[in-house]
Amino acid sequence: MGKRLSFIGLVMLIVPTGSWAAGLTVLTVPWDPAHPLTPHTTYPISSTTEATIVLGATAPSAAPGDSLSVTWVFGDGSTNATFTTTNQYDLSTTHQYPASAAPGTAWTAVITVQDTTAGTSGTANYYVSQEANILSSRVNVAIDTGLWYMHQTMWRANAPANGPCLQYCRRAGLRLLRHRRDRRQ
Repeated sequence: MGKRLSFIGLVMLIVPTGSWAAGLTVLTVPWDPAHPLTPHTTYPISSTTEATIVLGATAPSAAPGDSLSVTWVFGDGSTNATFTTTNQYDLSTTHQYPASAAPGTAWTAVITVQDTTAGTSGTANYYVSQEANILSSRVNVAIDTGLWYMHQTMWRANAPANGPCLQYCRRAGLRLLRHRRDRRQ
């Protein structure tokens, strides 16, 4: 099995739903940007417990502050996750797939997002595959979780600079260095 360390790209699928107008871009994070249908990994921890994975998605075309109604259908027959948010950069949820599933079992989770402010909607797919509880599976899930955490906590140009790193620096009494150009003033 090849190493799966590539996580940067995004895949996009826009599908109109119901009476909502299409046009909301919903992006899920593919495991391998060069092969966007490559599934994310999950694995059983025991015969009754599955690893909890993060299913990440964004709606970057939504205006900041728009009210977004999010529904995740996991594809395994479990109860859907439904919530409302105003953070278009974090439409994530967590899920445990059936621990009893055989290695190689594949699921397609579908996220549907309705921008109730703009009256638009969109959907995207998130691919997941059951693998054996081996080191590479645990590493893949850890990479997925860690990179999504970084996405959630990153500073964006249109947001105040107040992420966890800056909060730590302020609590520790550290000063942030300015760019050399700014120090000449």
